[in-house]
Amino acid sequence: MNRIRVFTFMILLIAAPSGFAAEEWVEKEGVVREIDLATRTAIISGFRYYFGTSGGYQTPDMELIYYPTASFEMLEVDMKVQFHFTPEKPLRRILRLRQLANDAWLDNKELPDAIPEDPE
Repeated sequence: MNRIRVFTFMILLIAAPSGFAAEEWVEKEGVVREIDLATRTAIISGFRYYFGTSGGYQTPDMELIYYPTASFEMLEVDMKVQFHFTPEKPLRRILRLRQLANDAWLDNKELPDAIPEDPE
């Protein structure tokens, strides 16, 4: 009987759609240092993050000050942001991003801005 349960569970895991399991994410704050519109990536506090496709599939929720709707193309260098991302490498994918005020204190216990992006 236990073998049948294990087999059924394995079938469900294989056949389940990708959204079946909750996606793991991490919350961080940082400063946008570089933006690459062609690859839809940005370096935020030393690490490169992916912002999904321009066609709307997997694009992150964006909230910028003074704009009711926002997109990746509206990001600017030196902008302070708070964001949620998936920690998988090599593409850390941004899920949500919110601009912080220019005078905001960042709650960053992570690596300092001076650390270069990882080579992966």
